[in-house]
Amino acid sequence: MRDRYAADVADLRDRLIASAQVGGFGAGRDPGAAARELIAARDGLRIMRAYLGEDVDIPAALRTRRETMRGAYGAHGAGFPPRHPRRSPVSFDFAPPRDTGPQVRAGYAVGRVRRQQILDRAIVLFSQAGYAATSLRELAESVGITKSALLHHFASKEELLRAVLLERDHRNVVDVARTSHMKARDGLLAIAEGARQNSAHARGLVELYTVLACEAIPDRHAAHDYFADRYARAVATLESAFRGAVEDGDLPSDRDPHHEALWVVALWDGLQIQWLYHSSVDVGADLETYVRDVLPERRDR
Repeated sequence: MRDRYAADVADLRDRLIASAQVGGFGAGRDPGAAARELIAARDGLRIMRAYLGEDVDIPAALRTRRETMRGAYGAHGAGFPPRHPRRSPVSFDFAPPRDTGPQVRAGYAVGRVRRQQILDRAIVLFSQAGYAATSLRELAESVGITKSALLHHFASKEELLRAVLLERDHRNVVDVARTSHMKARDGLLAIAEGARQNSAHARGLVELYTVLACEAIPDRHAAHDYFADRYARAVATLESAFRGAVEDGDLPSDRDPHHEALWVVALWDGLQIQWLYHSSVDVGADLETYVRDVLPERRDR
């Protein structure tokens, strides 16, 4: 897989370079970065379609992005829309609500510490071997407790998985409280920085999310509904953010907020897959490159 990604990116980069010679690839664009982007977004869209169905039109999304790549980097023929007063702060919190049930709120300090140890170890094992291949007995032994003791904290493997996924969301580096008070453009750039921080400090969580996103595609999987809901939330939230950019006069008139939201979610997931195979891939930098192409600095600020 590592060699295949490298070969696919190299092949598409060469084709983009050839396309640039006949006006099919815009000035100022990096063919290597563009190739990574297109392949990453393609893979991310495939995963999203498995959860969201026909709401994700992969060929249409790829055609739309490929067409915009014909123009110069950061250039938009339709120009900028007029600015409008902001209706409300833009939210960037697309994670499901965190569990506030009795198992989280209650319990003695020792019990809460043990519960956290189980979660921490489950994150490691689920990311390494996958959810299906990790048994509760194996997890309990790795923590140094019995299976029955583990079930005292988590009544089932499905309940543990939900807690692990919510823990992953809680640890996400993106500062939701900070981005909620930003302009939409600045908040989207902050998401790119958050992705960069995740790569630097939370590899295990990225592995966990990526492995489970693929493993949970069958609708019988315990995490399928979680990912279907999360993808829908992510697209809706980012579409709202891009509409906020329209109000700010930052999203050029030739861009569709829904397409941009869908593309960012797909690109983010696809870049993380590439990064897990090639550590040289800078997820945050490539996301930032895309955001700055979509939302360039206005010269009339």
